[in-house]
Amino acid sequence: MFKKRSWILLTGLLLALPHVEAVHAADGIDLAVMKVRSVHRVHPGDAKKVHIQIKNLIGLGGSGTITVTATNDSGTAAIFSGPFTLTSDSKTTEIQVDYAFRITDIPQVSFKACISIDGDINPSNNCNSDVSLVAP
Repeated sequence: MFKKRSWILLTGLLLALPHVEAVHAADGIDLAVMKVRSVHRVHPGDAKKVHIQIKNLIGLGGSGTITVTATNDSGTAAIFSGPFTLTSDSKTTEIQVDYAFRITDIPQVSFKACISIDGDINPSNNCNSDVSLVAP
């Protein structure tokens, strides 16, 4: 079995280099959760919005699913899951999710937003999080 190689001739010296495939925007898309922003200090009973910013880094955009979870000392619960669409024309979009803070959220709630979309070439940037401190 032969490996692909690129050949370079430097002043009488012939070097064999491994063949590297370049990734082009046409090869896929890369959407990222750039920011999750929640209020930083609240009280139980307060209803606030969690803001999630999704950005199109490479490609034509597309439709996918966003899931937002809230984690406190009692565990993790999905508070929102739904579709989103992002085109290359709209480089960023912001999604807002309502959340009513509970007494069980003391001392803090961690919000995490994750997106999934077919063809994403870099899924490592598909999640982001933020924390709200909840005072009694």
